[in-house]
Amino acid sequence: MANAPKILDTDYLDEAYPKINKAIDNANEALNKHGLTDSKADEAVNTANNAIETAKLTQTEFRQAVLQGDSSPLTGVLSVGADGTVYEEGPQERFVSEHNQISLQLKNDPKLEYESTGFATWKQRFESKSINVKDFGAKGNGTTSSTGTDDTLAIKSAIAYAATIRAYETVLSPGIYEVYETIYLPPGMKLSANGRLNKNATIRYRGEGWAIATSGGFGEHRRNVIDSVQIDLNSSTASGGILIGSLTDDTIIPVDHDFVNIEILDVKSGQVGFCLKNASGITMTGCRFNKGSGGTGLLIVASGNNTGVMAFNGCCFGGHKQNDIGIELRHGSGGLDGFTFNGCYFGGKKPFLISGESGVKNVTLNSPHFEATTVSEEYYAMDIKSVHGLTINSVTFFGKVDPNFVGMVFRGQCSGVVVNGVDANEFLNGTVYKNLFTSSPKNSILSYSYGSGTNRSIIQTSGNFDDVVLVTSNGTKTNVTEAKTIKTDVIIGISSGKKIDFGASSPANDTPLQARGRGDYRFNTLPAELGSTGSKYIIHGWSNVGSGTPGTIQECRMLTGN
Repeated sequence: MANAPKILDTDYLDEAYPKINKAIDNANEALNKHGLTDSKADEAVNTANNAIETAKLTQTEFRQAVLQGDSSPLTGVLSVGADGTVYEEGPQERFVSEHNQISLQLKNDPKLEYESTGFATWKQRFESKSINVKDFGAKGNGTTSSTGTDDTLAIKSAIAYAATIRAYETVLSPGIYEVYETIYLPPGMKLSANGRLNKNATIRYRGEGWAIATSGGFGEHRRNVIDSVQIDLNSSTASGGILIGSLTDDTIIPVDHDFVNIEILDVKSGQVGFCLKNASGITMTGCRFNKGSGGTGLLIVASGNNTGVMAFNGCCFGGHKQNDIGIELRHGSGGLDGFTFNGCYFGGKKPFLISGESGVKNVTLNSPHFEATTVSEEYYAMDIKSVHGLTINSVTFFGKVDPNFVGMVFRGQCSGVVVNGVDANEFLNGTVYKNLFTSSPKNSILSYSYGSGTNRSIIQTSGNFDDVVLVTSNGTKTNVTEAKTIKTDVIIGISSGKKIDFGASSPANDTPLQARGRGDYRFNTLPAELGSTGSKYIIHGWSNVGSGTPGTIQECRMLTGN
């Protein structure tokens, strides 16, 4: 293709137009090129760009062109196109308009593409930056060829190519992809399925280690997105489904990752569906790790660095008949801080486990559901160790008629635990709260509101519940049994709203005075025998017979018989 000649200062209008049209023809010829190899496609794009650069120069030079026959001011603002159209705006404006039209065609026309197998279209490569694994030879038909070829190399090649051209997304088209080696995601890469979960893209993993993992060194495990991908752990030697971070290098700190609609199937004993190590800034929505024959759904590990600032929305961690652990927060030499779970399901022999030595801070669960199955050993829905700042709102414990089922068990020193609203429907003969530590939890509020069991224990302890407010209903089915000691300042009945507290003097002597209701009662913590012989008494406490601040209070005396 010959380059379009430049317009000279001495050219007349009829000499300038052929040169302009030649530049336009060159651009159109580049636009309509088909059936090119990789190098030819680049040549076509470069040729089109050269034509556009020539056109830009022509815009400037055209303003200096000598108009044939008439150089009057009126003629100077007229320009006649090749088809006879008169452009009154002037020659420069006309060319700018035509140049913009050609540029728009080059941008939007999907026809200019690579014909060789395994390369993305021109539009994909230079504009959308989305690479499809099937363009690199992935079959996605759930089989391994007679020559032993699977989809591993094709997927890895697509991701490597996407990283080279700085594409932001690698797409798995509908299909089942046979994979035998770990797929590593470089920083900033999105791996997604272009369709609905369970209807399209499944990675059937048959190798060792992890099916998918982040890659890079210090500071590089950042900004990955995995969307609507299903992983089938079809290997007994696999470590698990997805690893974010490094299990061997504590300097790796993953940040800013989003995971949407991921499902991991067939998690076996000793395997982990999803692992986050030393990570922060994680968002997980609609993910499911609840099918298998053991193992852990989600494992969050802090080792050498703090881990936290994570939000989980509408996720399913563990199956009550399928997995050993639904989710585990494991604190080692690094701390765990800042976790929010909204509307999540937890199942397994231990649906929610906090383990380790360093402690966990600031965990919030809104409307969680814990489901148990019948087991021979004692079973804990929430097995909590050394947690400080745990808030649970509207929790459901579903015990499946199992007397061994315990709602929450406290290990180590726990404090600041607030539980608002417990539904223990079908909980039956289990225990709501159990303490396995000398004095835990401290400074906490524990509540219990509803359940259909007949022999249930609300609190069962081998130590003390110190500085705990126990809020419970006064129904016949809610009994506090087997508690050696319960230490609390205030007891409030949910049904009645009446308050029982403790003190050495009447509420009328409190500083400042507190609002009290009719029926509230204070036990005297320093009783002494008073009165004269024959009518001695002790002050048992003080009862409110009227509401107010502090309200109308009557002293309650008991005769001693002396």
